[in-house]
Amino acid sequence: MPGGRADNSTDRAEASALATEARLGALLDSMHDGVWILSRDGRVERANHRLAQFFGLPPHELAGGAQQSEVLEKLRPHLEAPDTTLGRWRQLESSPEQVSWDEVEFRRPRRRILERFARPIFDAGGQVQARLELFRDITGERLLEDKVVQREKLAAIGQLLTGVAHELNNPLTAVGGYAHLLAAADLPGSLREKVERLRQEAERASRIVSNLLLFARGVKPEKQWVDLHATLERILSLRAYELRVENIRVVRDYAASLPPVFAEPNQLEQVFLNIVLNAEQAIRSQRDHGTLTVRTAVEPPGRIRLEIANDGPAISPELLPRIFDPFFTTKPPVEGTGLGLYIARGIVREHGGEIEARSGPGGGAIFVINLPALVPPAAPPAPEPASVVAHRPSLAGRRILVVDDEPSVAYLIADALEQQGYEVRVHTESQRALTEALAHPFDLAICDIRMPELDGQAFYRILRHQESPLADRLLFTTGDTLARETTDFLEQVGAPFLPKPFHVEELQGRVREALERDTGPEAEKDAPARLRPAGPGTEQP
Repeated sequence: MPGGRADNSTDRAEASALATEARLGALLDSMHDGVWILSRDGRVERANHRLAQFFGLPPHELAGGAQQSEVLEKLRPHLEAPDTTLGRWRQLESSPEQVSWDEVEFRRPRRRILERFARPIFDAGGQVQARLELFRDITGERLLEDKVVQREKLAAIGQLLTGVAHELNNPLTAVGGYAHLLAAADLPGSLREKVERLRQEAERASRIVSNLLLFARGVKPEKQWVDLHATLERILSLRAYELRVENIRVVRDYAASLPPVFAEPNQLEQVFLNIVLNAEQAIRSQRDHGTLTVRTAVEPPGRIRLEIANDGPAISPELLPRIFDPFFTTKPPVEGTGLGLYIARGIVREHGGEIEARSGPGGGAIFVINLPALVPPAAPPAPEPASVVAHRPSLAGRRILVVDDEPSVAYLIADALEQQGYEVRVHTESQRALTEALAHPFDLAICDIRMPELDGQAFYRILRHQESPLADRLLFTTGDTLARETTDFLEQVGAPFLPKPFHVEELQGRVREALERDTGPEAEKDAPARLRPAGPGTEQP
């Protein structure tokens, strides 16, 4: 009997232990977090099913008394930064009494960011008996935080670009404008070619600034019908020298007949240029020669397909989902910011299309762009005959006041208008310009909006307050027509404006339109000719 009672007690104790073990196992497996319990000597005592799911390993490989170091080696291909991550794990194994809170990033079986909390488990005597590691999936939280940070970065870039655009648009206006004036002069053929190249490069730089502002402000561009093949050829021509030097062969496989696309041509050029530059850098990273292939095709129903492929290194599968993310780049800091493809995707989507990237069947990368193919509207009416334009009344002798704190822009405007026979007064200090505007009659004032001391808005309001007729004869210029303050002001006063950088023909045309709308006071026959200022700020009579 005594022996029977002892056996029964043992059986009950074993049954109770097994029941407790089963309840503990069920509890751990029901947890949303991954649980790893390790002995003091680094053996795996327990691992729940959630942990196996996080790690991408079968559950039996995480338990059964295996050494943690053996399991970690199996995890190496699954980790984003294996050497660094495994180094932290080894540090915990060597110091089981340490409390740690960090993150572990996985790239397989899918991209995850796990928050890990590690702490020791003590026995009744206060000695370390085991170690507990808890893993919580915070991938969604991190992605949300990254998006918030990216939005803040993009907002900061937008503010920065507003100021940069104003600073760049002034010299670009002067460079492009004077190149136009030189091109109209009697120059030798070789010099004329150089001047034309200078003008084209100034226009290209101004388009880049304009596209950056459109991207930063989220403003929809003005679209027109664009020949896709001609746009591609402009980009390939632009990069022709670099492609030839880098031994990169260009293969064209164009559709025989491609309908035009309704797009903003400068933005499409930026998309193609970004992809071509990426292809060049990818090829150079692997070898000293390669092939760039450009294909176009018409696909039903009403879509145009463009492929730009290179035979450089393939895009790894783990990078493909992130390749269009803002600020994501695999290039060194001096070679890329991670914004090129992000901007390209935004432009393509703005045009009703899609862009994707994939690895080629034999290596390399392929960027595929799909755009809608629409039917162009009927051609616009023919312009006025030259005879009508030639018989317009002459506006020579009209008096124009130019107010701009940038001397190069102010004198460009004066030179361009003097070619038309106007009498021009130039001021680079707006306060002195206002004094003259209130004291003398002018047919028109051309005024920059952003200036120190007295800006264009204040200039207008003072003229209006003083009941000067010049308040209704203002043509504003500005390097940032996308700033909210600027657009609100222009809409409020209803005054015409000319965005910088502008072409000389645009300036001359807008001035003539303004003068024809309001003839203004008669030009003074005895008004003195314009002189260059003897000092900064104003010209001397």
